[in-house]
Amino acid sequence: MKKYYDNAKDNAAFERCVNVMADLILKYGPGILEKHRKEGADKQTKGSQYRSDSLKAA
Repeated sequence: MKKYYDNAKDNAAFERCVNVMADLILKYGPGILEKHRKEGADKQTKGSQYRSDSLKAA
């Protein structure tokens, strides 16, 4: 085990925290990334519709 802190208990707690975070990223990361990509595509579509509507009004 790598040493991050001088106190062994703190070091072990940090290692557990990092492992939990890594597990969460591996478990939920792909779904969140896909959702983020879809929302970004929706925003781009809505933004281009707004621009084209404003050009028609002018």
